[in-house]
Amino acid sequence: MILITGADGNLGSYVSQLFSKKGLKTRLMSRGGMKKLRNSEVVQADILDKYSLTKTFEGVKTVVHLAATLDFGKSPKEMMKINYEGTKNVLDAALAAGTTKFVYASSVAVYGFNPELPVSENFVLKARDSYGLSKIKSEEVIKKSGIGYTFLRPTVIYGAGFETGFKTIANLIRSGRMKIIGDGENRLHFVHVKDCANAFYLAATKKPFDEAFNIGGPEVITQKEAFALVSEFLGVAPPNEHVNKRIAVWGAKINYIIKKLQGKDPHVLERYIKVLSSDRYYDTSKAKKALGYRPAVGYREGIKEVVDSLAD
Repeated sequence: MILITGADGNLGSYVSQLFSKKGLKTRLMSRGGMKKLRNSEVVQADILDKYSLTKTFEGVKTVVHLAATLDFGKSPKEMMKINYEGTKNVLDAALAAGTTKFVYASSVAVYGFNPELPVSENFVLKARDSYGLSKIKSEEVIKKSGIGYTFLRPTVIYGAGFETGFKTIANLIRSGRMKIIGDGENRLHFVHVKDCANAFYLAATKKPFDEAFNIGGPEVITQKEAFALVSEFLGVAPPNEHVNKRIAVWGAKINYIIKKLQGKDPHVLERYIKVLSSDRYYDTSKAKKALGYRPAVGYREGIKEVVDSLAD
Protein backbone atom coordinates (compact mmCIF):
# COMPACT_ATOMS: atom_id res chain seq x y z
CA MET A 1 0.00 0.00 0.00
CA ILE A 2 1.28 3.46 -0.96
CA LEU A 3 0.07 6.46 1.03
CA ILE A 4 0.08 9.84 -0.76
CA THR A 5 -0.18 12.89 1.51
CA GLY A 6 -1.52 16.06 -0.04
CA ALA A 7 -3.20 13.87 -2.63
CA ASP A 8 -5.66 16.57 -3.66
CA GLY A 9 -3.05 19.33 -4.01
CA ASN A 10 -1.76 20.80 -7.27
CA LEU A 11 1.04 18.24 -7.59
CA GLY A 12 -0.74 15.58 -5.55
CA SER A 13 -3.70 15.35 -7.92
CA TYR A 14 -1.36 14.56 -10.83
CA VAL A 15 0.61 12.04 -8.78
CA SER A 16 -2.57 10.34 -7.51
CA GLN A 17 -4.05 10.06 -11.01
CA LEU A 18 -0.82 8.70 -12.46
CA PHE A 19 -0.47 6.06 -9.73
CA SER A 20 -4.10 5.06 -10.30
CA LYS A 21 -3.56 4.81 -14.06
CA LYS A 22 -0.48 2.64 -13.47
CA GLY A 23 -2.52 0.26 -11.31
CA LEU A 24 -0.82 0.98 -7.98
CA LYS A 25 -2.81 0.42 -4.81
CA THR A 26 -2.94 3.75 -3.02
CA ARG A 27 -4.41 5.47 0.01
CA LEU A 28 -5.09 9.12 -0.79
CA MET A 29 -4.85 11.49 2.15
CA SER A 30 -6.39 14.95 2.16
CA ARG A 31 -7.66 17.35 4.80
CA GLY A 32 -11.12 17.85 3.32
CA GLY A 33 -11.79 14.63 1.44
CA MET A 34 -11.56 13.99 -2.28
CA LYS A 35 -12.92 11.83 -5.07
CA LYS A 36 -11.88 8.20 -4.96
CA LEU A 37 -9.78 6.93 -7.87
CA ARG A 38 -9.36 3.44 -9.29
CA ASN A 39 -7.27 1.17 -6.99
CA SER A 40 -7.48 3.77 -4.25
CA GLU A 41 -9.10 4.54 -0.93
CA VAL A 42 -9.49 8.01 0.51
CA VAL A 43 -8.73 9.06 4.09
CA GLN A 44 -9.23 12.42 5.74
CA ALA A 45 -6.31 13.49 7.92
CA ASP A 46 -4.10 16.49 8.67
CA ILE A 47 -0.30 16.39 8.88
CA LEU A 48 -0.49 18.79 11.85
CA ASP A 49 -2.83 16.46 13.73
CA LYS A 50 -0.76 13.50 14.96
CA TYR A 51 -3.79 11.55 16.10
CA SER A 52 -5.48 11.71 12.70
CA LEU A 53 -2.41 10.04 11.18
CA THR A 54 -2.39 6.92 13.35
CA LYS A 55 -4.93 4.80 11.44
CA THR A 56 -3.96 6.43 8.15
CA PHE A 57 -0.69 4.47 8.10
CA GLU A 58 -2.05 1.00 8.84
CA GLY A 59 -0.61 -1.40 6.24
CA VAL A 60 1.39 1.34 4.47
CA LYS A 61 4.80 0.25 3.19
CA THR A 62 5.59 3.39 1.15
CA VAL A 63 4.65 7.00 1.83
CA VAL A 64 4.89 9.70 -0.83
CA HIS A 65 4.87 12.88 1.22
CA LEU A 66 3.69 15.85 -0.84
CA ALA A 67 1.63 17.83 1.68
CA ALA A 68 3.24 21.23 2.29
CA THR A 69 2.73 24.94 1.83
CA LEU A 70 4.37 27.13 -0.79
CA ASP A 71 2.61 30.27 0.41
CA PHE A 72 5.39 32.83 0.77
CA GLY A 73 2.90 35.16 2.40
CA LYS A 74 3.11 33.01 5.53
CA SER A 75 5.50 33.87 8.32
CA PRO A 76 8.70 31.83 8.70
CA LYS A 77 7.19 30.29 11.84
CA GLU A 78 4.05 29.17 9.97
CA MET A 79 6.13 27.85 7.06
CA MET A 80 8.29 25.80 9.41
CA LYS A 81 5.30 24.48 11.34
CA ILE A 82 3.53 23.15 8.24
CA ASN A 83 6.52 21.95 6.23
CA TYR A 84 8.87 20.73 8.95
CA GLU A 85 6.67 19.84 11.92
CA GLY A 86 4.08 18.37 9.56
CA THR A 87 6.76 16.22 7.93
CA LYS A 88 8.00 15.08 11.33
CA ASN A 89 4.47 14.03 12.28
CA VAL A 90 4.16 12.04 9.05
CA LEU A 91 7.57 10.47 9.66
CA ASP A 92 6.71 9.49 13.24
CA ALA A 93 3.46 7.87 12.10
CA ALA A 94 5.30 6.03 9.32
CA LEU A 95 7.93 4.67 11.71
CA ALA A 96 5.30 3.57 14.23
CA ALA A 97 3.43 1.70 11.49
CA GLY A 98 6.51 -0.06 10.12
CA THR A 99 6.57 1.87 6.85
CA THR A 100 9.87 1.14 5.09
CA LYS A 101 10.10 3.75 2.31
CA PHE A 102 9.72 7.53 2.49
CA VAL A 103 9.58 9.43 -0.80
CA TYR A 104 9.80 13.12 0.06
CA ALA A 105 8.95 16.16 -2.06
CA SER A 106 11.82 18.49 -1.28
CA SER A 107 12.86 21.38 -3.54
CA VAL A 108 15.83 22.98 -5.29
CA ALA A 109 15.17 25.86 -2.85
CA VAL A 110 17.47 23.95 -0.46
CA TYR A 111 20.50 25.11 -2.48
CA GLY A 112 19.95 28.83 -2.09
CA PHE A 113 22.24 30.77 -4.38
CA ASN A 114 25.46 29.30 -5.76
CA PRO A 115 27.21 30.88 -8.76
CA GLU A 116 28.47 27.50 -9.99
CA LEU A 117 26.24 26.02 -12.70
CA PRO A 118 24.63 23.63 -13.27
CA VAL A 119 23.55 23.01 -9.69
CA SER A 120 24.10 19.38 -8.68
CA GLU A 121 22.99 17.35 -5.66
CA ASN A 122 26.43 17.50 -4.02
CA PHE A 123 26.25 21.27 -3.53
CA VAL A 124 26.23 22.56 0.05
CA LEU A 125 22.67 23.40 1.11
CA LYS A 126 22.38 27.14 1.75
CA ALA A 127 18.67 28.00 1.58
CA ARG A 128 17.92 31.72 1.62
CA ASP A 129 14.25 31.65 2.56
CA SER A 130 11.98 29.96 5.08
CA TYR A 131 10.61 27.55 2.47
CA GLY A 132 14.07 26.23 1.60
CA LEU A 133 15.05 26.06 5.27
CA SER A 134 11.93 24.04 6.08
CA LYS A 135 12.86 21.55 3.36
CA ILE A 136 16.44 21.23 4.64
CA LYS A 137 15.26 20.53 8.19
CA SER A 138 12.76 17.98 6.89
CA GLU A 139 15.44 16.18 4.88
CA GLU A 140 17.69 16.09 7.94
CA VAL A 141 15.09 14.56 10.27
CA ILE A 142 14.16 11.91 7.69
CA LYS A 143 17.84 10.98 7.20
CA LYS A 144 18.41 10.61 10.94
CA SER A 145 15.32 8.43 11.44
CA GLY A 146 16.79 5.34 9.76
CA ILE A 147 13.88 4.88 7.35
CA GLY A 148 14.71 4.18 3.70
CA TYR A 149 14.24 7.41 1.76
CA THR A 150 14.38 9.09 -1.63
CA PHE A 151 14.33 12.88 -1.83
CA LEU A 152 13.13 14.54 -5.02
CA ARG A 153 14.09 18.19 -5.47
CA PRO A 154 11.95 19.63 -8.26
CA THR A 155 12.71 22.95 -9.89
CA VAL A 156 9.78 25.39 -10.26
CA ILE A 157 6.77 23.29 -11.30
CA TYR A 158 4.46 24.61 -14.01
CA GLY A 159 1.45 23.35 -15.96
CA ALA A 160 -2.34 23.47 -15.70
CA GLY A 161 -3.24 24.02 -12.05
CA PHE A 162 -0.11 26.07 -11.35
CA GLU A 163 -1.45 29.42 -12.57
CA THR A 164 -0.71 31.43 -9.40
CA GLY A 165 2.09 33.87 -10.12
CA PHE A 166 2.11 32.86 -13.77
CA LYS A 167 -1.30 34.50 -14.15
CA THR A 168 0.07 37.75 -12.75
CA ILE A 169 3.00 37.70 -15.18
CA ALA A 170 0.71 36.79 -18.11
CA ASN A 171 -1.61 39.69 -17.28
CA LEU A 172 1.35 42.08 -17.20
CA ILE A 173 2.51 40.80 -20.60
CA ARG A 174 -1.01 41.04 -22.05
CA SER A 175 -1.39 44.62 -20.86
CA GLY A 176 2.06 45.62 -22.18
CA ARG A 177 3.31 46.48 -18.68
CA MET A 178 5.77 43.59 -18.29
CA LYS A 179 9.42 44.51 -18.67
CA ILE A 180 12.45 42.32 -19.24
CA ILE A 181 14.31 42.08 -15.93
CA GLY A 182 18.00 42.82 -16.46
CA ASP A 183 19.28 41.77 -19.88
CA GLY A 184 16.86 38.85 -20.11
CA GLU A 185 19.59 36.36 -21.02
CA ASN A 186 19.50 34.60 -17.65
CA ARG A 187 18.60 30.93 -17.85
CA LEU A 188 15.49 29.37 -16.32
CA HIS A 189 14.89 25.71 -15.60
CA PHE A 190 11.32 24.66 -14.82
CA VAL A 191 9.68 21.23 -14.80
CA HIS A 192 6.24 20.37 -16.14
CA VAL A 193 3.94 18.83 -13.56
CA LYS A 194 3.45 15.68 -15.66
CA ASP A 195 7.20 15.05 -15.75
CA CYS A 196 7.42 15.78 -12.02
CA ALA A 197 4.59 13.34 -11.24
CA ASN A 198 6.37 10.67 -13.26
CA ALA A 199 9.52 11.19 -11.20
CA PHE A 200 7.51 10.41 -8.05
CA TYR A 201 6.11 7.29 -9.71
CA LEU A 202 9.64 6.12 -10.51
CA ALA A 203 10.84 6.83 -6.96
CA ALA A 204 7.86 5.09 -5.36
CA THR A 205 8.27 1.93 -7.41
CA LYS A 206 12.01 1.51 -6.86
CA LYS A 207 14.01 0.70 -3.76
CA PRO A 208 14.90 3.57 -1.43
CA PHE A 209 18.12 5.19 -2.66
CA ASP A 210 18.87 7.12 0.57
CA GLU A 211 19.83 9.98 -1.73
CA ALA A 212 18.44 13.18 -3.26
CA PHE A 213 17.70 13.81 -6.94
CA ASN A 214 17.18 17.03 -8.88
CA ILE A 215 14.03 16.93 -11.02
CA GLY A 216 13.95 19.40 -13.91
CA GLY A 217 12.54 19.71 -17.40
CA PRO A 218 14.32 18.66 -20.61
CA GLU A 219 15.30 22.20 -21.59
CA VAL A 220 16.79 25.40 -20.28
CA ILE A 221 15.20 28.62 -21.53
CA THR A 222 16.18 32.29 -21.21
CA GLN A 223 13.87 34.83 -19.61
CA LYS A 224 13.40 36.60 -22.97
CA GLU A 225 12.56 33.31 -24.69
CA ALA A 226 10.00 32.47 -21.99
CA PHE A 227 8.33 35.87 -22.33
CA ALA A 228 8.31 35.51 -26.11
CA LEU A 229 6.50 32.16 -25.89
CA VAL A 230 3.91 33.51 -23.45
CA SER A 231 3.37 36.53 -25.71
CA GLU A 232 2.99 34.33 -28.79
CA PHE A 233 0.25 32.25 -27.18
CA LEU A 234 -1.46 35.36 -25.80
CA GLY A 235 -1.35 36.94 -29.26
CA VAL A 236 0.49 40.08 -28.14
CA ALA A 237 3.89 41.62 -28.76
CA PRO A 238 6.64 40.41 -26.39
CA PRO A 239 8.14 42.80 -23.82
CA ASN A 240 11.02 44.85 -25.21
CA GLU A 241 11.74 47.37 -22.46
CA HIS A 242 14.21 46.50 -19.70
CA VAL A 243 14.20 47.22 -15.98
CA ASN A 244 16.94 46.88 -13.38
CA LYS A 245 16.47 43.77 -11.23
CA ARG A 246 16.58 45.66 -7.93
CA ILE A 247 13.99 48.14 -9.13
CA ALA A 248 11.75 45.26 -10.27
CA VAL A 249 12.01 43.54 -6.87
CA TRP A 250 11.21 46.75 -4.99
CA GLY A 251 8.29 47.40 -7.33
CA ALA A 252 6.96 43.93 -6.53
CA LYS A 253 7.29 44.63 -2.79
CA ILE A 254 5.33 47.87 -3.13
CA ASN A 255 2.69 46.05 -5.20
CA TYR A 256 2.40 43.45 -2.42
CA ILE A 257 1.90 46.09 0.29
CA ILE A 258 -0.71 48.03 -1.70
CA LYS A 259 -2.78 44.94 -2.54
CA LYS A 260 -2.51 43.68 1.03
CA LEU A 261 -3.86 47.00 2.34
CA GLN A 262 -6.68 46.80 -0.21
CA GLY A 263 -7.59 43.36 1.06
CA LYS A 264 -6.71 41.76 -2.27
CA ASP A 265 -4.62 38.67 -2.99
CA PRO A 266 -1.07 40.04 -3.51
CA HIS A 267 0.26 36.85 -5.20
CA VAL A 268 3.67 37.61 -3.65
CA LEU A 269 4.92 38.92 -7.00
CA GLU A 270 8.36 39.55 -5.50
CA ARG A 271 9.02 35.81 -5.39
CA TYR A 272 8.27 35.35 -9.08
CA ILE A 273 10.35 38.37 -10.07
CA LYS A 274 13.32 36.83 -8.27
CA VAL A 275 12.75 33.47 -9.96
CA LEU A 276 12.42 35.01 -13.43
CA SER A 277 15.53 37.17 -13.05
CA SER A 278 17.88 34.56 -11.56
CA ASP A 279 20.34 32.57 -13.67
CA ARG A 280 19.78 29.01 -12.46
CA TYR A 281 19.71 25.60 -14.03
CA TYR A 282 20.14 22.14 -12.58
CA ASP A 283 21.99 18.90 -13.29
CA THR A 284 19.40 16.11 -13.60
CA SER A 285 21.79 13.43 -14.86
CA LYS A 286 21.73 11.58 -11.53
CA ALA A 287 17.94 11.14 -11.68
CA LYS A 288 18.16 10.04 -15.30
CA LYS A 289 20.76 7.41 -14.50
CA ALA A 290 19.40 6.02 -11.21
CA LEU A 291 15.65 6.53 -11.56
CA GLY A 292 15.35 6.27 -15.33
CA TYR A 293 13.84 9.77 -15.31
CA ARG A 294 13.15 11.08 -18.83
CA PRO A 295 11.40 14.48 -18.88
CA ALA A 296 9.35 14.83 -22.06
CA VAL A 297 7.34 18.08 -21.91
CA GLY A 298 9.14 21.01 -23.56
CA TYR A 299 8.44 24.68 -22.93
CA ARG A 300 6.44 25.27 -26.13
CA GLU A 301 3.96 22.57 -25.17
CA GLY A 302 3.97 23.32 -21.46
CA ILE A 303 3.63 27.11 -21.64
CA LYS A 304 0.83 26.85 -24.21
CA GLU A 305 -1.02 24.55 -21.82
CA VAL A 306 -0.75 27.07 -18.99
CA VAL A 307 -1.81 30.02 -21.19
CA ASP A 308 -4.80 28.00 -22.45
CA SER A 309 -5.77 27.13 -18.87
CA LEU A 310 -5.94 30.83 -18.00
CA ALA A 311 -8.82 31.22 -20.46
CA ASP A 312 -10.87 28.39 -18.88
